[in-house]
Amino acid sequence: MFLNQLQQINSAEAVTLQKPVADAVRRRLDSLADRLNGRDYLEDEFTAGDLLMTTVLRILRTTDLVHAMPPLEAYLIRCEARPAFQSALAAQMEAFRNNEPAHQRPA
Repeated sequence: MFLNQLQQINSAEAVTLQKPVADAVRRRLDSLADRLNGRDYLEDEFTAGDLLMTTVLRILRTTDLVHAMPPLEAYLIRCEARPAFQSALAAQMEAFRNNEPAHQRPA
C-alpha cells in the first residue's frame, strides 16, 4: 500500500523513494514466485493463506509489479476466480455497503 501511496504523491522525495520501495516489493514477490514454483496454490490445495495472499496482491493492482511476473499474475487470477475468494470479497464489500454514510447511498 505504501508503494501505491508513493506513486500518487508528486514530490521529489516520493519519486526518490519509489525505486527502493518497488525493489523491496519485487524481492518479496520473487520469493512468492519461488514458493509457487509449479504449484497452483501456496499449499497442496486452496487455503486461507491463498485468500490472504490474494488480498495482498490485489493491493498492487495499480502497479505493474504483479503483471510483470506471469506466475504471480496467473496465481492471482486463479485465486480471484475461486468461489471462496469471491464469497469472502462479497462479504467484505457488503460490510462497507451496510455502513456507507447515508449521503453516499444510492437512491
